[in-house]
Amino acid sequence: MSLDEISDTTYKQIVGIVYRNSRINLGAERHNLVVGRLAKRCRELRLPTFETYCQLLNSGNGKPELTTLIDLISTNHTHFFREEHHFDFITNTVLPEFKANPRNNVETFRCWSAAASSGEEAYSLAITLEEYARRFGRLSWRMQATDISSRVIEDAKDGIYETSKLRLPSPALHDIYFQKGIGESEGLSRVRGAQKEKISFYQANLFQENLPFKGEMHLIFCRNVMIYFDNASQQLLVTKLINHLLPGGYLIFGTSESLMGINHTLRSLGRSIYKREK
Repeated sequence: MSLDEISDTTYKQIVGIVYRNSRINLGAERHNLVVGRLAKRCRELRLPTFETYCQLLNSGNGKPELTTLIDLISTNHTHFFREEHHFDFITNTVLPEFKANPRNNVETFRCWSAAASSGEEAYSLAITLEEYARRFGRLSWRMQATDISSRVIEDAKDGIYETSKLRLPSPALHDIYFQKGIGESEGLSRVRGAQKEKISFYQANLFQENLPFKGEMHLIFCRNVMIYFDNASQQLLVTKLINHLLPGGYLIFGTSESLMGINHTLRSLGRSIYKREK
């Protein structure tokens, strides 16, 4: 076969490889997207068929290409302050509750952006935390940010975005948290270093045995990623996230996601917001 078509057997092999290495469940609706992206990759590698690409993935030298494969099929659609009500909830509920606890006066607020994509999720959360501190007093915080795609994590570390695509709750936030590019960088904006220094970015699979950081979190953002997993993987992920959450901590999913059918000990607060009571 040529790169114009793929056999059912070979497609199922690729779907299986992706699932075993990421838990991403490639449904039939993503067939054309996957084939289109892999055809381009095969041409870059000068491989004549999808079958030879599978042989590469399954070979002793296939591990680096597995990383590329996951990058290719990962969907990284996001933007700043997506589902803005979640950030309002953090400002109006999560952070006041944290500050009201006397023992937290010297404690660092710890959070994890578990599907950080190209950084918009993490930096939106960072701006929310910094704005709270600016308005209501000092807040020490640290963030861990992960994504399965090594490509988008590198973009997140750079923190550079098209100025015209920055969707911020207030235009004034741009000058506080971003620096406009000039010359060859005109039309781009870079996240200022003060925010970036408090975030640690890692390429990581949510299902890997050991994450690149330790400790429990006051807040976990894991939005718009569960939709790509089957029920068994969703159950495994939710259990793992709860184990990384402090008692009284909050876990926030995307509004299109639900824990219906998932066994958990969280209290639902509506709009995909959950709290670990103990």
